[in-house]
Amino acid sequence: MTRSEIDAFIARQLSQWPLAADNHKALGNAITREIQSQGYIYKAVALPSRAASCKADVSAGAIAARKCFLCTDSLPPQQLSMPMCGFRLLVNPFPILPGHLTISAREHTPQTLSGNVDNLIQLAEALKEYTVFYNGPRCGASAPDHLHFQAVPSEHLHLWDTVDLMPHPHISFKGTADEIKSLIDSWLKALPHTPDSEAMVNILIHRCHPGKFQAVIFPRLCHRPKCYGALLFSPGALDMAGIMVTPRAADLTALTPELVSEIYSDVCLPQSLIPSTPIPMLSIGIVEAPEISFTDISGVRHTSGSSDIFSIAPASHDKCIEIEDVVIGKDFHWQQKQRQLLKGLLQITKHHDMAEAVNYIDVESYLASVISSEMSADAHPEFLKAHAIISRSWVLAQMRSTSNPTPPPGKISDEETVTWYDRQNHARFHVCADDHCQRYQGFGRAFVPEVVEALRQTAGIILSYQGEICDARFSKCCGGATEIFSTCWQSSDFPYLKAVADAPDSHLHLDLTDELQAQHWIHSRPDCFCGNTSASLLSRSLNSYDLATNDYFRWRVEYSEEQLDSLISRKVSSRLGHILSITPLGRGPSGRIYRLEIKGTQGRCIIGKELEIRRALSDTHLYSSAFTIRHESDRWIIDGAGWGHGVGLCQIGAAQMAAEGYTCSDILTHYYPGAELTKAY
Repeated sequence: MTRSEIDAFIARQLSQWPLAADNHKALGNAITREIQSQGYIYKAVALPSRAASCKADVSAGAIAARKCFLCTDSLPPQQLSMPMCGFRLLVNPFPILPGHLTISAREHTPQTLSGNVDNLIQLAEALKEYTVFYNGPRCGASAPDHLHFQAVPSEHLHLWDTVDLMPHPHISFKGTADEIKSLIDSWLKALPHTPDSEAMVNILIHRCHPGKFQAVIFPRLCHRPKCYGALLFSPGALDMAGIMVTPRAADLTALTPELVSEIYSDVCLPQSLIPSTPIPMLSIGIVEAPEISFTDISGVRHTSGSSDIFSIAPASHDKCIEIEDVVIGKDFHWQQKQRQLLKGLLQITKHHDMAEAVNYIDVESYLASVISSEMSADAHPEFLKAHAIISRSWVLAQMRSTSNPTPPPGKISDEETVTWYDRQNHARFHVCADDHCQRYQGFGRAFVPEVVEALRQTAGIILSYQGEICDARFSKCCGGATEIFSTCWQSSDFPYLKAVADAPDSHLHLDLTDELQAQHWIHSRPDCFCGNTSASLLSRSLNSYDLATNDYFRWRVEYSEEQLDSLISRKVSSRLGHILSITPLGRGPSGRIYRLEIKGTQGRCIIGKELEIRRALSDTHLYSSAFTIRHESDRWIIDGAGWGHGVGLCQIGAAQMAAEGYTCSDILTHYYPGAELTKAY
């Protein structure tokens, strides 16, 4: 579409709609002011017609209560439209600059860039002399419920000539359409976001040369500055590009260079959180409590109650925020509270009557903590490298999955319940910080040279299988044989998560799904990697609270009849009465039980899967579900093998392999047969 065709469309619209005509005419008489702040010249303009946009209530409740003003049946009868790239081109009746256009989706669909970056670039190609821009749903979009872009003639923006001088944080790049799309997609993953909410951004793009585009991303921290109310400034893309719009002329007088700097500091993501290259960033649930206490980098202690909202980030990458009373090992035998040091962005928000702390941090920094939290940072270098690769693979697989995970069926009959705990347990963040996902315990001990070197040597490397990132599960100790995915979670399996013997000959020579063979296995001590460790290797490889476990390879738990009756009554069902028998009904190939029958004097029940069985027979958790149980006299005796679900890498076995001279590649090939090493970024 040519510029003359667009100008003709605008002229025809203004001739038929007095409101739009008056507001466009008023642009010529608008009060403006130039303000130099931090060496950059901002243009401030007072436009009374923008009052509704600046004051817009974009809360979920307000949006749900009003009609969408971009839907077809809500458009004023005077408003003209013309088709463009599958969208609807409209003249904006409340313009900021001459020729201001709105480009609206034909159907009512949420404001999101997911699946729409191509559309943004195609519009920039079609509107050759225009800058097309996008306001995120929490970044100035007054219609966050209806997908739309906007556009203004590029000659009215001094952004493209001065972007390198702009003092507030931004990301600028040039390239072909494919290069621009790839970079925008990568940066959206490299900025703070959650599984159900995209990164807060404003994006502007224009065609700078035939086949070449220039784009600027403004990463956002919040919707409005702290001074909002006293000053009506609710920044969108054009405000971030240096044109500060307010509906009140008096606000122009109030804008000082210092206040301008404060405003952009309030709403922009700190520069310390924007990496030099787009490394993926994830959101981590740290703690949920009625109130959360933390100390900022200035040493000031804050306590956030359920009505408070905080957003804090250190000014530099080497600074940390200290957060108190973080529960680790929740419901396990090593449960305790820690004071943790966190990098990145910490947000504390209200959900019902609880405060929830979420940490946003890039994957590589996250891994520095994970490696040191899952195992000791002093472990063998080849093991640290292997763990870096599998931890990176696992978290990227969780972040990139677009399908909804299958929820557990729960109660499937009057007698049987099947439960598991996986990705569907987190909606407001990608992963939690505890054993449910991967241990992430901040940066109190993550700065050792061995961890830094392991991350440097494996930077961006993942395990993949047929082009897909491997869901690289791992556990503390397999007990001599690894397990398959479906024993522990939904009923699907992965070729690279096979059951293997934790020994040089990885073939399993026993059928541990058979009850008699499983019993023999559990009551023996097979020659295997995780069973041959020394005390010195364990002290080098495990963290202190893990070392409190006396024997994880083979273990025993005993209960009196009264103790077991009480335990089952509390953890499973009080209706079973006195327990008469406990019988495995299904075992996986490592001998782990995934279906267990419990009979009592008053009833019978069947429970699964692996973790639910471990929870049912312990005040915390049994080490694993690879166990036998027998009744002797007035005692119940449980003999077990291994620690954890047993799927994928066995941490103790891998540590032993490294000590015996196996390389990182050897370790990964052993535990993930068929997987390949791939560079993800």
